[in-house]
Amino acid sequence: AAKALAELNESKLRSGLLSKLGGLERRPRLNVSQEEYVWQSLSHVEGFVLSLIDGQTSYADIIDIAAMPESDSLVTLIKLLDLNIISNSD
Repeated sequence: AAKALAELNESKLRSGLLSKLGGLERRPRLNVSQEEYVWQSLSHVEGFVLSLIDGQTSYADIIDIAAMPESDSLVTLIKLLDLNIISNSD
């Protein structure tokens, strides 16, 4: 029962995170220059994920390339969106 509940919670969390991105097929783009985002207090993980954003690569591909747990990648991407460092281009 606990395993089923954990899986349900993970599914709901994933759905909520994906809805904030607007879908995995979207392609984020940078809103700021390197000089501007260097002043943000980004962790090394956030900086790494940010380095993968080129305006052409989809969220799904960024998550694959990042090679970390999907939920960690999603949370990082949402933080970058919330900070207005990135936005959705399509």
